[in-house]
Amino acid sequence: MTEVEPTIQDLYSIISRLENKIDKLNDKFNHLSIKDNSFIADLPEQTIYEWIENATVNDDHLNILFCSQKGYLEGFKTFILNNRDRESLPITVHKRRLYICVAEDEQYIWKKITDEHLQKIIQTIWQMFLQYYIQRPKDIAIIQDLHDVHMKKVMQMRQHIDVETNRKYLIKWLCEIV
Repeated sequence: MTEVEPTIQDLYSIISRLENKIDKLNDKFNHLSIKDNSFIADLPEQTIYEWIENATVNDDHLNILFCSQKGYLEGFKTFILNNRDRESLPITVHKRRLYICVAEDEQYIWKKITDEHLQKIIQTIWQMFLQYYIQRPKDIAIIQDLHDVHMKKVMQMRQHIDVETNRKYLIKWLCEIV
């Protein structure tokens, strides 16, 4: 008895069916984890974005940004740590994955952090730094050139933090401080 080799069309058909089954299983899994993710941790009373809105930038954060060797990251981290001391950070770690609290369909849920989430967090915090720097009274003792250098550092903060290596570093660091 001789075996018939499957044709390319047969193999393609099998692969397509398997791919559809995998997609359906992934959809079911994602649906379950979104609907009942209370197994991760108790939900906080605010989302990560609400927490950031309630957070404040101060002169210490700017001084770290201006004076530290890695001021972009250190200023960002100090901002998070100082505000975390006032109000707990709505993030958690479950099975070595970082989750943030977000609002979806008017309900708070834990959601695994994505690059889009992290980029939005970085952008929002950067905007807070920028707004704080622009609105604070100018120090008369600071010469215009130094003021321009400081403004440049604030403006570049986002692009220095929002690169893949620093995003990965921030996720790792956030996992450690939870």
